[in-house]
Amino acid sequence: IVLCGIALAGLGGGAWAYTPPGYVHEWALKNVVQANWPTGLAAPYSHATQERLLAERPPEQCWAGRDQRDHVVMLVLESWSTYHSQAWLGVNDWTPRLDAWAAQGRQFETLYAGGFNTNEGLFSLLTGRDVVLPILPAHQQGAFEGAWGIEDSLPAQLGKQGYQTTFMTSGNLAYTRKGEWLSQLGFEALWGHDAPAFDGVERGHFGAVPDDVLYSSALAHITRLRQDHAASLTVIENVSSHHPYVHPYSGERSEEAVFRYMDKAAGEFIDQLATSGFLEEGTLVVVSDHRAMTFVTAEEQARFGLGAVSRIPGFMLGRGVEPGKVTLPFHQADIMPTLLRQQGERVCLHGPLRDGLDVVASEPRCMMHARGDQRDRVNVYCPEGKGTIKVMGDDSYFVNNEGLESGRRQQLLDALARQRLALEP
Repeated sequence: IVLCGIALAGLGGGAWAYTPPGYVHEWALKNVVQANWPTGLAAPYSHATQERLLAERPPEQCWAGRDQRDHVVMLVLESWSTYHSQAWLGVNDWTPRLDAWAAQGRQFETLYAGGFNTNEGLFSLLTGRDVVLPILPAHQQGAFEGAWGIEDSLPAQLGKQGYQTTFMTSGNLAYTRKGEWLSQLGFEALWGHDAPAFDGVERGHFGAVPDDVLYSSALAHITRLRQDHAASLTVIENVSSHHPYVHPYSGERSEEAVFRYMDKAAGEFIDQLATSGFLEEGTLVVVSDHRAMTFVTAEEQARFGLGAVSRIPGFMLGRGVEPGKVTLPFHQADIMPTLLRQQGERVCLHGPLRDGLDVVASEPRCMMHARGDQRDRVNVYCPEGKGTIKVMGDDSYFVNNEGLESGRRQQLLDALARQRLALEP
């Protein structure tokens, strides 16, 4: 009995000391005590801090737009990561079709995701905010906690300008109340796994049809929009490349096979858009929702360091999109102001101008990523340095820091607090 107790204590101590390399399912590799230890997510901000942050809120600034007013398609690809791509990391060549199209468009070499899952990626892309991190313990957070009631989203703003707005996915929109959230966000039309066009098609995880079936319906819908509406926003979210990695037709359990299928289906969809003339009169954004929920590779760690958990591929094609590589770092949240400035007469922000189509006018800024391996940690990436914030309300602090002076660190702590308290976009 004594020996068993010593062995168990040793295992517990080893689990406490073990730190997986940036894995979003790290909680499963911890002991029960460590996994349920208070993290600081529920620590509140004082009334005095909230009053100060409100008083110091950055003023809104506005810039002239290009007033393009055309059809916009955003293709959000599940788990597409730099290590899948020869163009972004050079380790695997599993997405050659997407890489080839990126080379013809505006390729974002350094692009950060706001979080580690699909909902957080959609939040950043559709609301223009870096992170959503509610002031609640992780196990008490509901679906899209902290993301409800946003009135200035991308579909809401374009909808007010007369755009027809649609969200299309092959997944189940009832899952995590996604459909309800998207509707409140401003989408007029929603397509999910139960769309009549998908009747009779074999399903995979989340009740989803294969990507090529989704894209066939999306192409028909976009064609109707181009005929019947002056301008539109269509956001398409695939599912087939979600883990567990199972090929939707062959049933092969292989990450490489699944991402080669995802690449082929997406590449053919873009081919069809190009053949239809869409790229001469519309805008296409292709972007990942988050880095894959797999261990960070040695190559990613060596190339990206702290940014390895949040770096993703993304590119743009279409009218008014000048081809070339964008070396200035951008964030998923910067896609929204880019599109608003391209499509409208002006764009107004509470921070610096961010326009992926006008890098010269864009001002460098610090960007944030809510980590999945340690839910009370937020990585920050600035032009002059980077670091990680430990979230604890008023007592939040930097657990590591490289090149960020004390004044900048306080600015970042305040910026994170504003986002968590919904005091600024």
